[in-house]
Amino acid sequence: MSEDEFVDQAHEFLQQRIGDQADGVEGDTELVASGILDSLLVLEFFFFLEEVRGSAIDPEEVSVEALSTIRNAYRLVVA
Repeated sequence: MSEDEFVDQAHEFLQQRIGDQADGVEGDTELVASGILDSLLVLEFFFFLEEVRGSAIDPEEVSVEALSTIRNAYRLVVA
């Protein structure tokens, strides 16, 4: 999966969860710092990443930085 395809899928995931708040969210939008991802949505986003990756991601190896933007999360998926 290309990075652009992943950004589109992640944006769709966010639209399903937060609706119009996802409008304007781009690959480099700060998700945590801006409040787009709250604590519950961070967990849902993490499970979405595992689903896209097709395997488990060790939560101890994930930093807030890795989930801070959609493009950073893509690096986690393809790692």
